[in-house]
Amino acid sequence: MKYNGFISKPPALFMLAVITIVAVLLFPAGHLLGKDRLASSFEEMINKERSAVDATRRDIRAYIADQPERISKINEKTRELNQQAFQLFVTYNMEEKNPVEMRDILRQMTIVRDQALSLVAPVKEQAKFIENLKKIVGTHVGEYERLATDTSMPGIHEAASQYVAELKETVGLLESAESIVEIIPNAVEQLLGRLEPRRAMLEDELKLAWKEYYLSSLDGLTLFSTDYWKAMAVVLGGWADFSTYWLIPYKASGSAIASALRGCAIASVAMLVVFLAIVMRLRRRYPSLSAARHFLPFCLYTALGLPLMIAGVTTVIPPLSTVTFLAEILLAGGLVSLGWNLRRLSADDRGTHKHNPLWQYWAIFAAGVLVQLFHFSAVAYSPLTAFLFIVAGAYSHILKRRDQHVLDKKQLVITAWLSYALAAGTLFGWGNLCVLAAVIWFAVMLNIQLAAGLTGCLRKIRSITDYGRTATGRLAEGAFFPMVFLGLFAVTILWVTLFIGGMPLVTRIIQWHLTIGYLSLNISMIVVIVAILFVTRSFVVIVNAIITFVATRMGMATGAGVLTSLHAISTYLIWCLYALLSLKLIGVGVAHLAIIAGGLSIGAGFGLQDMIKNVFSGLVLLFGRSLHPGDEIQLGDVRGTVMRINIRNTIVQTNDDSTIFIPNSDLIYKNIVNWTYRDPRGRAEIAVGIAYGSDTELAKSLLVQSALSHPGVLKEPEPYVLFWDFGDNALVFRLRFWIRRPVQTRDRISSAIRFEIDRVFKENKIEIAFPQQDIHIRSTEGLNPCLEPEKAPKA
Repeated sequence: MKYNGFISKPPALFMLAVITIVAVLLFPAGHLLGKDRLASSFEEMINKERSAVDATRRDIRAYIADQPERISKINEKTRELNQQAFQLFVTYNMEEKNPVEMRDILRQMTIVRDQALSLVAPVKEQAKFIENLKKIVGTHVGEYERLATDTSMPGIHEAASQYVAELKETVGLLESAESIVEIIPNAVEQLLGRLEPRRAMLEDELKLAWKEYYLSSLDGLTLFSTDYWKAMAVVLGGWADFSTYWLIPYKASGSAIASALRGCAIASVAMLVVFLAIVMRLRRRYPSLSAARHFLPFCLYTALGLPLMIAGVTTVIPPLSTVTFLAEILLAGGLVSLGWNLRRLSADDRGTHKHNPLWQYWAIFAAGVLVQLFHFSAVAYSPLTAFLFIVAGAYSHILKRRDQHVLDKKQLVITAWLSYALAAGTLFGWGNLCVLAAVIWFAVMLNIQLAAGLTGCLRKIRSITDYGRTATGRLAEGAFFPMVFLGLFAVTILWVTLFIGGMPLVTRIIQWHLTIGYLSLNISMIVVIVAILFVTRSFVVIVNAIITFVATRMGMATGAGVLTSLHAISTYLIWCLYALLSLKLIGVGVAHLAIIAGGLSIGAGFGLQDMIKNVFSGLVLLFGRSLHPGDEIQLGDVRGTVMRINIRNTIVQTNDDSTIFIPNSDLIYKNIVNWTYRDPRGRAEIAVGIAYGSDTELAKSLLVQSALSHPGVLKEPEPYVLFWDFGDNALVFRLRFWIRRPVQTRDRISSAIRFEIDRVFKENKIEIAFPQQDIHIRSTEGLNPCLEPEKAPKA
């Protein structure tokens, strides 16, 4: 505006004048400059200030002249806002305390309040600026009046006197402007005085309205009584009379609403074109994605609903806020289509996904929103709701009998019986509660379908690509998808809460708290702790991915066991920090932890000492790195491979394919053999005895050859043969060779080499000795009777 010139100018000239005046008054003029030169310089400075003050006075006069027109426009806008507020008051008084309609009225009242505040906000800022400027000019008037009384410098005296008169005139203009500006906000403040108490009362009522609306019946009326149908006739007549009044704000703002809807239509068309271009490009680039066309309904619903939602949330036209209800219906339909098609896309057999089990309850949800949007009474829409429940139950029962996926069958069974139950409840006067139950079940099924679709797509991507083995894939699976599921859950809870009570109910739930001793529990804190739980889980995956990247990509010589230990250490540290943070959030401080630790120490002295010992032993194993996952150990008669080191025990897989859980304290305080501590190689030995007289050099070369013929035997160090002993029945040799993972592979490799030794020895006529003993008989006196031939019997 043209009168804003003086408001936007900083009072820099006035500050310069004050500095000059102080200099003139504090220092004798003869000590600094000559009187004539000082007078001419000061007179020149005052003339410059006078020109600036003249411009300010012109701006103030223009500002004052423009105020009548401005006041007229503000009063006209205030009258419109008063009319809108009055219509909202009447509508609110005629409602049935429906939380959905109350939420809409509260939203429109908030828009009216914000518009009223936007009218008076610049006026109050200008009034404050005028007041400050008047104080500054008044201060300068006093300074120049002192200078005007000094007659020692006639030129300065006359200029200062004239300038004081001009400054006083400026102060008078500022006072006139201030008096005008002060009366401008009066009408708006009167409107706010009437509107704000009603809005605050509506917020308070909305916090508890859901109890009265959803948890109460229709005053004992049921659809089987004649009184109900008489009441319904009365209600429909009243609704017909009220609808004419309810449409007045829409008619009054018809052009603005039509313009906003045209903008939404243009945005919808643009979004739909973008979606179509993306789908067509995907089909051309990836011909295998023929199912991409099935996502067009989701694109259509989103293109129609998202602009309406944005327009309803950001609008300054109160009646236009009702389009958010239509946007909710469209966006919910888009999510229904998205979840179903994600499941079909990820299914191994798409023939089992024939019918979406959510559309019937989406229709009930849409009908419930629309009847409340059009201010239908529960008495009027209960027959329609009961009919929809019966149809949904019958339709779900029919779909259940067809060839459907097992998850869909379970949902359809629950949906069918729930629909019949809700239909019965509606017939007996509990229609509001039944609609709420239907909305909650619809939200639950929608989350199940979206989660199943996302999980199925992830599983299919992992099966046909190396996605699950890449760092990006692990990050997406461990960090991104849990946050997506958390977001779906949070949005569902928020959506249902807003449906039954709006933001005041959400605020009330968040502010609820329970204090037990030094513990302080509230809903918001619980939500934060759960959210941090998912964030912590994602952070664990990210940290482990960073450790793997640094170890593998930066040239660090670490094995798989070391990486696993580092992952375990980082995981335990992060979860410990999460536990400490969660305890802090609920009010458990360091002092309380010390008390708890003291109690645990007493308990450890009686029955927890073994557990505490195992926990600390696990920390020693993890940080000491004397044992890694993948190491092959022997503890007494137990030999196996370390699979995982937990905080309390260590999991060992034996050669018999059995799993043993060894307490960590046993690995710390007992003697264990780690066959692969520094080197994964281990030595194996096979003893062979050959008959005396065999070619020993040939036997040696054949033994080495047999060992090297097996791929599991290492070439370095080379196998060698020891001529171990002259046995009682054989020449004893020992074949020694090296293998990897000796505990796991020793028996298998040794057996294969023995088969090979037996084969090559047979081919080369080398006899493998076996135990034998020669008996030399020196005397046969005791055997003579047995050695004599039997005499023939006498005839």
